[in-house]
Formats: sequence, structure tokens, C-alpha cells
Amino acid sequence: MKRFVWICILIAAATAFPGCEKLALDAPGGYLVKVGEGVCTVSDFQRALEIAKLAYAEEDLSNPEILGEIRQRLLRELTEELVLQERARELGLSVSDAELEEEVSKIKEDFPEDSFDLMLLENSISYPYWKEGLRKELLRKRLEAEELETDIPVSPAEIREFHERYLADSPVKPENDEEAAAYSRRIVEQVRKEKAREKYQAWIRSLWSRYDVVIDEKAWNKVSGN
Repeated sequence: MKRFVWICILIAAATAFPGCEKLALDAPGGYLVKVGEGVCTVSDFQRALEIAKLAYAEEDLSNPEILGEIRQRLLRELTEELVLQERARELGLSVSDAELEEEVSKIKEDFPEDSFDLMLLENSISYPYWKEGLRKELLRKRLEAEELETDIPVSPAEIREFHERYLADSPVKPENDEEAAAYSRRIVEQVRKEKAREKYQAWIRSLWSRYDVVIDEKAWNKVSGN
């Protein structure tokens, strides 16, 4: 669960990092990338870039070629996020406030006393921004379940293969029929998720071709250093 929390923190930080100054290109109507109703501004990109840089050594960041690759990859990732959000809007998928609060409560259970708030403070992330990042992550998972995991057939042979690969040596064994049924359902769910991951790239490509992805050349030249 804590790995999931950190993913959400990075998402939130990428879209809203406290204390960053708004750039001129973030005037009303301005954008770096636009997909349907969703936009990513220059400031959004710059904030996400600062987070992405944390994974690299200083010597790598001083290399213009590596820095250029980081920017290009980040542009793809942020554009993909907009594409997914547009698909969710089209399907009418959303995450309610009640669902979000329920997930927040589950996550906070992993943290003793005030360590959760302290973690956000140490990473300069405000609580509202973190929650919106979590909402995006939950929406992405809901969209993937709707598009990729629904109606995926799972054969007995695939169940056996999954069990032999991951669970054969597990000390946890079902003790009655009810536990055995739940155990089987979990295996089927995991096999479906594996098969969904195999379909992911083709699905994403189809969405990219479905929507108009508009990149403002002037804004990109500014953030890419060209």
C-alpha cells in the first residue's frame, strides 16, 4: 500500500507543486498539451520535470542528451494521462468524494499517529493536491478495469499456470470451501489483470489515434530548451 501512496504523491506533485511561479504561457487559454477538455500547462510540465529529476544523478542531469530524453518521456507520460482522462469522461467514469474518502482512510491506516501528514510536509505536498492525485490514480484503475479486464476469459490451464508460478509454495492455504472459493476468485482476478497488462499498449495506441492530441509548438520549444 505504501508503494501506492508514493505513486499518488508523485502524481499530485506533477500537477500542483506549491511555491512554483506561474509562467507567462499559463495565461487563460494557454497550454502545452491539449486532449479534448483536458490540458497540461507549461507550469504543470515544469513541476513534473522537477519531480522526475529526483531519480537521476547530478552528472546525468548535466548531460543535455539525457535531459532531453527525460523531457520527451515526461511529455509522453503527461499526454497519456490526458488521453486516459478524456476516455474516462467519454465513458462517464468518475470517482466520487465518498469513494475517495474511503480510500484515503485505508491509506492512512498504514501510518502511525501524524506520520502521514509529516510525510506530505517533507515532500512539500499539500493535502488537497495529494487527494486529487489519488483521485486520478483511482480513476485510471477504474478505466483500465472497465476497458481491459471486463469479459476476459480465464481457462483452467491459465489458473494452474498462475498457481504454479506464484502460489505453489505459499504457506497460505484455504481451510474450507468458502476460503477455497475466495482463493480461486483471487487467482482468476490476478490472471485477468495479467492478460489486461498484455493488452495495454495496443489499447493505449488506439486511444491516442481516437483523440486529437494538440501540442503547442511555442510552449514545447520553451520547456525543451530549443
